[in-house]
Amino acid sequence: MEFPSRLGQCRNPQDLVEEQMRYWRTAYEQYSETVERMAELMVPVGAPSDETSKDEHDYITFPEAQERAPTRRARERKVA
Repeated sequence: MEFPSRLGQCRNPQDLVEEQMRYWRTAYEQYSETVERMAELMVPVGAPSDETSKDEHDYITFPEAQERAPTRRARERKVA
């Protein structure tokens, strides 16, 4: 928020470059802090809970497909 007012105080190109570097340094520091916080918050999500043992797996099972008898219409098509 203070960046525009600080740019207004620049008197030469060197001041402008310094303000731009200060802006990007601050942005990088804030981004790094945010990533660290997010990583700390995600640790419990990835950790296994105490309720499940390490040997347990969660599998999705599907019932076996059953063969169906051909319908009358299907038989008529084969004959024709």
